[in-house]
Amino acid sequence: MFFILQAQDDMKLMQVDYAILKELLEYSHFDHVEMRLADFYNGDKQLKKSTEFPDEYRDAIPLGTINFVTAYLNIFKNIEKMNPIEIPKCLRTDEFLKRKYRIMYGKDIPKDKAYFIKNVSTLKTFSYTGRIDAICNEPDMLSGKRPIEDDDLYQVSDILNIRSEYRVYFIAGELYAIAYYDGDATVFPDVNLIQKANLIYSMQKDYPRSYTMDIAVSDKGTAILECHPLFSCGIYQTVLGVDFLYGYRDSMYYLERYNTKLEADT
Repeated sequence: MFFILQAQDDMKLMQVDYAILKELLEYSHFDHVEMRLADFYNGDKQLKKSTEFPDEYRDAIPLGTINFVTAYLNIFKNIEKMNPIEIPKCLRTDEFLKRKYRIMYGKDIPKDKAYFIKNVSTLKTFSYTGRIDAICNEPDMLSGKRPIEDDDLYQVSDILNIRSEYRVYFIAGELYAIAYYDGDATVFPDVNLIQKANLIYSMQKDYPRSYTMDIAVSDKGTAILECHPLFSCGIYQTVLGVDFLYGYRDSMYYLERYNTKLEADT
Protein backbone atom coordinates (compact mmCIF):
# COMPACT_ATOMS: atom_id res chain seq x y z
CA MET A 1 0.00 0.00 0.00
CA PHE A 2 1.23 3.48 -0.85
CA PHE A 3 0.33 6.32 1.52
CA ILE A 4 0.67 10.09 1.20
CA LEU A 5 0.97 11.64 4.65
CA GLN A 6 0.22 15.31 5.05
CA ALA A 7 3.24 17.24 6.28
CA GLN A 8 2.82 18.32 9.88
CA ASP A 9 3.15 22.03 9.13
CA ASP A 10 0.73 21.87 6.17
CA MET A 11 -2.75 23.14 7.12
CA LYS A 12 -2.09 22.31 10.79
CA LEU A 13 -2.62 18.57 10.93
CA MET A 14 -3.15 17.63 14.56
CA GLN A 15 0.22 16.84 16.12
CA VAL A 16 -1.08 13.73 17.90
CA ASP A 17 -2.79 12.35 14.80
CA TYR A 18 0.32 13.05 12.71
CA ALA A 19 2.60 11.28 15.19
CA ILE A 20 0.33 8.22 15.38
CA LEU A 21 -0.06 7.90 11.61
CA LYS A 22 3.65 8.44 10.98
CA GLU A 23 4.56 5.79 13.56
CA LEU A 24 2.11 3.31 12.06
CA LEU A 25 3.59 3.83 8.61
CA GLU A 26 7.25 3.79 9.66
CA TYR A 27 6.99 0.77 11.93
CA SER A 28 4.50 -1.26 9.93
CA HIS A 29 5.46 -4.91 9.66
CA PHE A 30 4.16 -4.93 6.08
CA ASP A 31 7.04 -4.72 3.63
CA HIS A 32 4.80 -3.29 0.92
CA VAL A 33 3.81 -0.15 2.87
CA GLU A 34 5.39 3.02 1.47
CA MET A 35 5.04 6.64 2.56
CA ARG A 36 5.59 10.09 1.05
CA LEU A 37 4.99 13.57 2.45
CA ALA A 38 3.10 15.89 0.11
CA ASP A 39 1.31 19.20 -0.34
CA PHE A 40 -1.50 19.41 -2.91
CA TYR A 41 -1.76 23.19 -3.05
CA ASN A 42 -0.02 25.96 -4.89
CA GLY A 43 -0.19 29.42 -3.37
CA ASP A 44 -3.49 30.71 -1.97
CA LYS A 45 -4.93 27.18 -1.76
CA GLN A 46 -5.03 26.69 -5.51
CA LEU A 47 -5.00 22.98 -6.32
CA LYS A 48 -1.99 21.57 -8.10
CA LYS A 49 -2.47 19.46 -11.25
CA SER A 50 -2.15 15.70 -11.28
CA THR A 51 0.63 15.99 -13.86
CA GLU A 52 2.82 17.58 -11.18
CA PHE A 53 2.96 14.26 -9.32
CA PRO A 54 4.22 10.76 -10.14
CA ASP A 55 1.63 8.43 -11.69
CA GLU A 56 1.68 6.23 -8.58
CA TYR A 57 -0.09 9.00 -6.66
CA ARG A 58 -3.32 8.04 -8.44
CA ASP A 59 -3.48 4.81 -6.47
CA ALA A 60 -2.25 6.20 -3.18
CA ILE A 61 -4.12 6.58 0.11
CA PRO A 62 -4.02 10.13 1.56
CA LEU A 63 -3.74 10.65 5.33
CA GLY A 64 -4.35 14.10 6.75
CA THR A 65 -6.98 16.75 7.40
CA ILE A 66 -10.33 16.77 5.62
CA ASN A 67 -9.05 19.59 3.38
CA PHE A 68 -5.93 17.60 2.51
CA VAL A 69 -7.85 14.42 1.66
CA THR A 70 -10.48 16.40 -0.27
CA ALA A 71 -7.74 18.06 -2.31
CA TYR A 72 -6.32 14.62 -3.18
CA LEU A 73 -9.77 13.36 -4.19
CA ASN A 74 -10.29 16.42 -6.39
CA ILE A 75 -6.96 16.05 -8.17
CA PHE A 76 -6.71 12.30 -8.65
CA LYS A 77 -10.23 10.85 -8.36
CA ASN A 78 -12.50 13.60 -9.70
CA ILE A 79 -14.46 13.47 -6.42
CA GLU A 80 -15.65 16.89 -5.32
CA LYS A 81 -16.07 16.11 -1.63
CA MET A 82 -16.55 13.38 0.95
CA ASN A 83 -20.24 13.09 1.75
CA PRO A 84 -21.17 12.64 5.41
CA ILE A 85 -22.60 9.23 6.32
CA GLU A 86 -24.27 10.40 9.54
CA ILE A 87 -26.62 7.53 10.48
CA PRO A 88 -27.37 5.03 7.68
CA LYS A 89 -31.07 4.69 6.91
CA CYS A 90 -31.05 1.05 7.98
CA LEU A 91 -30.12 2.15 11.53
CA ARG A 92 -32.62 4.98 11.90
CA THR A 93 -34.89 3.08 14.26
CA ASP A 94 -35.86 3.71 17.88
CA GLU A 95 -33.58 0.89 18.98
CA PHE A 96 -30.46 2.71 17.78
CA LEU A 97 -31.56 6.36 17.87
CA LYS A 98 -33.33 6.74 21.24
CA ARG A 99 -34.67 10.04 19.92
CA LYS A 100 -36.53 11.61 17.01
CA TYR A 101 -34.10 12.10 14.13
CA ARG A 102 -34.53 13.46 10.61
CA ILE A 103 -32.48 14.75 7.68
CA MET A 104 -34.17 17.84 6.24
CA TYR A 105 -33.61 21.09 4.41
CA GLY A 106 -32.94 24.24 6.41
CA LYS A 107 -36.21 25.79 5.27
CA ASP A 108 -38.14 22.86 6.79
CA ILE A 109 -36.60 22.84 10.27
CA PRO A 110 -39.45 23.17 12.81
CA LYS A 111 -39.54 26.09 15.21
CA ASP A 112 -41.63 24.45 17.92
CA LYS A 113 -38.79 23.65 20.35
CA ALA A 114 -35.06 23.29 20.81
CA TYR A 115 -33.24 20.65 18.72
CA PHE A 116 -29.74 19.51 17.97
CA ILE A 117 -29.15 20.93 14.47
CA LYS A 118 -26.14 20.01 12.35
CA ASN A 119 -25.29 20.93 8.77
CA VAL A 120 -24.75 17.67 6.87
CA SER A 121 -24.34 19.12 3.39
CA THR A 122 -20.61 19.36 4.11
CA LEU A 123 -18.42 17.55 6.61
CA LYS A 124 -17.58 19.20 9.92
CA THR A 125 -19.24 22.59 9.47
CA PHE A 126 -22.08 23.97 11.59
CA SER A 127 -23.87 22.47 14.58
CA TYR A 128 -26.14 24.09 17.14
CA THR A 129 -28.29 23.09 20.08
CA GLY A 130 -31.38 25.23 20.67
CA ARG A 131 -34.39 26.77 18.95
CA ILE A 132 -33.85 27.63 15.31
CA ASP A 133 -35.44 31.04 15.71
CA ALA A 134 -32.71 31.91 18.22
CA ILE A 135 -29.91 31.35 15.70
CA CYS A 136 -28.47 34.59 14.40
CA ASN A 137 -28.72 34.94 10.62
CA GLU A 138 -25.60 37.08 10.37
CA PRO A 139 -22.85 35.53 8.18
CA ASP A 140 -20.55 33.11 9.94
CA MET A 141 -17.11 34.66 10.45
CA LEU A 142 -15.25 31.62 9.12
CA SER A 143 -17.39 30.41 6.23
CA GLY A 144 -19.13 33.63 5.24
CA LYS A 145 -22.43 31.71 5.13
CA ARG A 146 -25.47 32.13 7.30
CA PRO A 147 -25.75 29.50 10.06
CA ILE A 148 -28.93 28.11 8.49
CA GLU A 149 -29.23 27.97 4.71
CA ASP A 150 -32.65 27.09 3.24
CA ASP A 151 -31.28 24.62 0.68
CA ASP A 152 -28.61 22.96 2.83
CA LEU A 153 -29.29 19.60 4.48
CA TYR A 154 -29.37 19.33 8.25
CA GLN A 155 -29.58 16.61 10.82
CA VAL A 156 -32.35 17.64 13.21
CA SER A 157 -32.82 15.53 16.30
CA ASP A 158 -34.17 15.65 19.82
CA ILE A 159 -31.65 16.62 22.48
CA LEU A 160 -30.29 13.74 24.52
CA ASN A 161 -29.11 14.01 28.10
CA ILE A 162 -25.70 12.54 27.32
CA ARG A 163 -23.75 10.95 30.14
CA SER A 164 -20.77 9.67 28.15
CA GLU A 165 -19.55 9.47 24.56
CA TYR A 166 -17.36 6.97 22.75
CA ARG A 167 -15.88 6.54 19.29
CA VAL A 168 -16.12 2.98 18.01
CA TYR A 169 -13.69 1.90 15.29
CA PHE A 170 -14.63 -0.85 12.85
CA ILE A 171 -11.86 -2.28 10.68
CA ALA A 172 -12.63 -4.80 7.92
CA GLY A 173 -16.14 -5.22 9.29
CA GLU A 174 -15.03 -6.11 12.82
CA LEU A 175 -15.16 -4.07 16.01
CA TYR A 176 -11.56 -2.90 16.44
CA ALA A 177 -11.56 -0.43 19.35
CA ILE A 178 -13.90 1.55 21.59
CA ALA A 179 -12.38 4.88 22.60
CA TYR A 180 -13.82 7.11 25.32
CA TYR A 181 -13.77 10.83 24.60
CA ASP A 182 -16.28 12.73 26.75
CA GLY A 183 -18.45 12.58 29.86
CA ASP A 184 -18.33 10.01 32.64
CA ALA A 185 -15.76 7.38 31.66
CA THR A 186 -17.41 4.83 33.97
CA VAL A 187 -20.68 4.88 32.01
CA PHE A 188 -20.11 2.26 29.33
CA PRO A 189 -22.05 1.72 26.06
CA ASP A 190 -24.02 -1.41 25.20
CA VAL A 191 -21.52 -3.41 23.14
CA ASN A 192 -24.15 -5.91 22.01
CA LEU A 193 -26.23 -3.08 20.54
CA ILE A 194 -23.16 -1.69 18.76
CA GLN A 195 -22.37 -5.10 17.29
CA LYS A 196 -25.96 -5.53 16.16
CA ALA A 197 -25.93 -2.13 14.44
CA ASN A 198 -22.74 -3.03 12.57
CA LEU A 199 -24.21 -6.38 11.51
CA ILE A 200 -27.32 -4.70 10.06
CA TYR A 201 -25.20 -2.03 8.35
CA SER A 202 -22.92 -4.71 6.87
CA MET A 203 -25.86 -6.04 4.83
CA GLN A 204 -26.10 -2.79 2.84
CA LYS A 205 -24.48 -2.48 -0.59
CA ASP A 206 -22.60 0.71 0.37
CA TYR A 207 -21.26 -0.64 3.67
CA PRO A 208 -17.80 0.94 4.14
CA ARG A 209 -16.26 -2.02 6.06
CA SER A 210 -13.92 0.31 7.94
CA TYR A 211 -15.45 3.35 9.61
CA THR A 212 -16.21 4.98 12.95
CA MET A 213 -19.48 5.04 14.85
CA ASP A 214 -19.89 7.74 17.49
CA ILE A 215 -21.94 6.53 20.43
CA ALA A 216 -23.70 8.34 23.27
CA VAL A 217 -24.92 6.84 26.51
CA SER A 218 -27.89 8.77 27.86
CA ASP A 219 -30.69 8.17 30.36
CA LYS A 220 -32.44 6.33 27.52
CA GLY A 221 -29.53 3.96 26.89
CA THR A 222 -26.92 3.64 24.14
CA ALA A 223 -27.61 5.67 20.99
CA ILE A 224 -25.81 6.16 17.68
CA LEU A 225 -24.83 9.78 17.08
CA GLU A 226 -23.13 9.53 13.67
CA CYS A 227 -20.87 7.44 11.45
CA HIS A 228 -17.86 8.52 9.40
CA PRO A 229 -15.27 7.11 6.99
CA LEU A 230 -11.85 7.04 8.68
CA PHE A 231 -10.68 10.02 6.61
CA SER A 232 -13.04 12.40 8.41
CA CYS A 233 -12.53 11.56 12.08
CA GLY A 234 -9.93 12.13 14.76
CA ILE A 235 -7.89 9.34 16.32
CA TYR A 236 -9.05 9.19 19.94
CA GLN A 237 -7.47 5.79 20.46
CA THR A 238 -3.67 5.94 20.71
CA VAL A 239 -3.07 2.18 20.97
CA LEU A 240 -3.52 1.12 17.37
CA GLY A 241 -2.06 -1.84 15.53
CA VAL A 242 -0.79 -1.61 11.98
CA ASP A 243 -3.94 -3.40 10.76
CA PHE A 244 -5.55 0.01 11.23
CA LEU A 245 -3.84 1.04 7.98
CA TYR A 246 -6.07 -1.36 6.06
CA GLY A 247 -9.03 0.63 7.31
CA TYR A 248 -7.94 3.61 5.23
CA ARG A 249 -7.75 1.37 2.18
CA ASP A 250 -11.36 0.33 2.83
CA SER A 251 -12.36 3.98 3.25
CA MET A 252 -10.81 4.88 -0.11
CA TYR A 253 -12.63 1.95 -1.73
CA TYR A 254 -15.91 3.24 -0.26
CA LEU A 255 -15.32 6.80 -1.52
CA GLU A 256 -14.40 5.68 -5.03
CA ARG A 257 -17.38 3.37 -5.45
CA TYR A 258 -20.13 4.85 -3.30
CA ASN A 259 -19.54 8.08 -1.35
CA THR A 260 -23.29 7.91 -0.74
CA LYS A 261 -25.02 11.27 -0.85
CA LEU A 262 -27.43 12.13 1.93
CA GLU A 263 -31.03 12.86 1.02
CA ALA A 264 -33.80 14.60 2.90
CA ASP A 265 -36.28 12.30 4.63
CA THR A 266 -39.70 12.33 3.05
